[in-house]
Amino acid sequence: MKVYVGHIVPLMESEEGVQEWVTEASLKSFEEYLDLLGKYLRESLKELTSLSDLEKAEFAADFIVAFYKYPLIATPAPPRVSSYALPQEVFWIWLLTRNYRREEWVDVDKLLIDRRLRLDKLKGLLSKTLTEFFKEASAVESRLKERTLESFLKVPSDTRPSNNVSKLIPHLLATSAIAASLYLTKAIKEKRKFDEKLRLELTILRLACLLHDIGKPRAWLAELPGHADESARLIRQSILTEINAEIREAVAVLVAYHHARKDIGVKKVCGHDINLDDLLKALREGDKWSSQIDRLASICIENVSSVLKDSEFSERYLTESGVEVQQYWKKFPEEKIRFATESAAKYLYFSGWRDLLKTEEQARSGVRVIGFDVRRIQSYISREKLRALMAASYAVDLFVTYCLPRALVEKLVFPENIIYAGGGFLTAISSTEIPADLRDVVIRAREILGLSMDVASADAPLLHPWSKSVSKLVSRLSAKKAIAGENVALCELGIEYYCEVCGRKPATKRIEELRICDECLSLMSLGESAYFKSKIESFPDIGLKWKDVKDYLLEWLSGASLEEARRGKAYNIAIVKADGNLMGFFMFKSLSLTDTIERSIRIDYGLKRGLYKLYTYIGKLSEGSLEAKENVCRAYAGLTYAGGDDLMAIWPAWLAIPGSLIVSYWFWRTLGGTRQLSIGVVSGKIKYNIWALRESAEALLSWCKSTLREKMTGDTVKDEENLTPPIAFISYYYTDSQQVLPAHIDSLKGYTKIGPMSISWQPYCLCARNTIHGNVFSEIDFTEILGVLCAREEGEVLENYLSRLLTEFYEQFTEGTKAKYVRDIAREIYEITTSYQLAEKNYPLFASTYLFNRWSEEENSTRREIYKRLLASMNKISFTKLAPLYDVFMLAKFAAGGRR
Repeated sequence: MKVYVGHIVPLMESEEGVQEWVTEASLKSFEEYLDLLGKYLRESLKELTSLSDLEKAEFAADFIVAFYKYPLIATPAPPRVSSYALPQEVFWIWLLTRNYRREEWVDVDKLLIDRRLRLDKLKGLLSKTLTEFFKEASAVESRLKERTLESFLKVPSDTRPSNNVSKLIPHLLATSAIAASLYLTKAIKEKRKFDEKLRLELTILRLACLLHDIGKPRAWLAELPGHADESARLIRQSILTEINAEIREAVAVLVAYHHARKDIGVKKVCGHDINLDDLLKALREGDKWSSQIDRLASICIENVSSVLKDSEFSERYLTESGVEVQQYWKKFPEEKIRFATESAAKYLYFSGWRDLLKTEEQARSGVRVIGFDVRRIQSYISREKLRALMAASYAVDLFVTYCLPRALVEKLVFPENIIYAGGGFLTAISSTEIPADLRDVVIRAREILGLSMDVASADAPLLHPWSKSVSKLVSRLSAKKAIAGENVALCELGIEYYCEVCGRKPATKRIEELRICDECLSLMSLGESAYFKSKIESFPDIGLKWKDVKDYLLEWLSGASLEEARRGKAYNIAIVKADGNLMGFFMFKSLSLTDTIERSIRIDYGLKRGLYKLYTYIGKLSEGSLEAKENVCRAYAGLTYAGGDDLMAIWPAWLAIPGSLIVSYWFWRTLGGTRQLSIGVVSGKIKYNIWALRESAEALLSWCKSTLREKMTGDTVKDEENLTPPIAFISYYYTDSQQVLPAHIDSLKGYTKIGPMSISWQPYCLCARNTIHGNVFSEIDFTEILGVLCAREEGEVLENYLSRLLTEFYEQFTEGTKAKYVRDIAREIYEITTSYQLAEKNYPLFASTYLFNRWSEEENSTRREIYKRLLASMNKISFTKLAPLYDVFMLAKFAAGGRR
């Protein structure tokens, strides 16, 4: 029997542009996944001889959560490069070592405060097996990561159409989060102490919840009548063999009876009388609410019925269980189940989310959803010095993905409760009783980081539908953020010097000629030790040392070698800002807890996957050479931030446009063609103010996003269909004659609004060709403009074309002449067209006539092709305006990178 899994957000794995709303479930792969879980957990527990039986069981629960979640985190590091201390990695290492490395963590906490924390120091805390696990889990192409992604995306928690969009692993995590929170609420209301017995009860409950349905895939493969006994068998014989036998048996009994209406009484476990009926009640309630939030049968009945066309069909066949229900679904051919699954998934994505909001609201007492949102992130990051700017971005990430989660775990919010952490925002499920005051969590997180951070916090009830919980939480956080923050007012005497890095706080120290405040000094240190230095020195075979690079950092980032930089040579740098389109709406449309978790993971993974592919392509430009490795290092070091759907980088000018398009392409594919990035790219000389360049790139990015929003029709189904073909929206600006300011972007916009004389057609949209919907967002596809430098071949898939585009830009930067031809021809056409009074009657006609003449007479094949491409671009819009000469001119300058 085939089992199918539906994807509310489609996959795009097999073919570019082809959305996969339903795939066959990876049941056999899940068995291998469980084997890996058992292997790592057993070997880890054998090494942790100093832990008590209870501590080993607690470790087992934490490790299972880490096994489910950590391999889903993607690193921004290149292939086979050890990353700097990723904030998420710090959290998971802390979680798994905190009980047997207590003294060492005191030292680690001090190192973080002193800005001397290195990843090798952290990994030194790990046992041999945990070291292997973290290595495999973080490697992009490892078997463990492959199996985790497959098991996460392609193993459903139910086999029936509409229910099979719920995924098994998120269901296990959510069940534990809800059940443990309910049990804690009950214990606190009963005024119980958090003693060894309560710890034991919570640990047994967590283990049972996290493993209660792991036998489902095996039961489906073997067509067994139920899965509970199979789950219990796996617990006894494989997963938990190395924990205390009494704890293991208590967990197995809970799992075996979680669908049975039977009392199991009180059992003696580790010297304590444990009421398993109380734990079973919490497990069932967590399972019920996790399923209720995740399975969307109530709104899919009509859709599924229209596909099945079966007179016996009713709601009970989607909402109830048992032998009769199983037999009902067996009568349908597999292809009909597949078609019904696909139909339900499409309905849920395009319009089901609206119907769900109309359903009656149900609340679960004793559990809530909590959220934390860092205020004024852009203001916090704004620093004049590059090291401080990059470190501020890293500090925000560190606060949200390590400090806050750690503070929550210390307050008995377990790691499986954390739904999302990134982009300055964290949301989790918790007891209504603890943490009693969310501000205490923020205070503790600040202590861990050693930096001030202005944070709003709020909570909301756990509701069905899930989207209403999220909506209430976001509304309450927005209200809190609108209230004045907690910043302490400075007592200004009028005699102080202000920090020359942030411009906000009084300077407390003077480093050489730089007046600096304590916070910026701390960030500068963090940026050096945890960011640039570790990134550059993670490429030992290229022979670069931070002490040699730090005085020529921007020169080196521009593409100059260290020898060239010492001679005063530098090229142009580019600031790249990228952000996902309509991502707030994308997340708002999440229909369930599973859907929310999956979307957030795929967003972050898509961005990191794009970076990984980019590093791979760069490494092939001069494969095997030190130059190629140095270029990969340069791209990695220049990446100032990459998290969620947000990216900022300082790259050589030649890399900026093809590099950002490659990242967006893989982001688009990972999200199944449902979303893409908008990109703003600004290039200038290294002597230009970095912050002004960044603000200008931000202005271009905003232009792309606002142009996209203006094209929205208000018909959400039609708009979502129109968003499938575009893989990127991009706008760019290049100058090497003056400091770039955001005001110059207004001038660029003006060049797009002068009718037939419009010499810019920005922003551009780049589309995949073999999609069922056309491009409604721009007059001409960006490949037509890029084709002046690198033409896309007929039928060529975009993945291959973008790889060739990167190669072409690199060749133009290093030795090519085509970019110079393009630059000169664009200038030539503009000067000719604006020099003759005759042209004023019809600029496009005059220019096209001249282009045709030059094409027919030109003997140089390269120049001839350029004339032809410019003429073709005008033909695409029926010669209603000039070719985008300014855009083409700047594109050539980007490719040359300031070298010529």
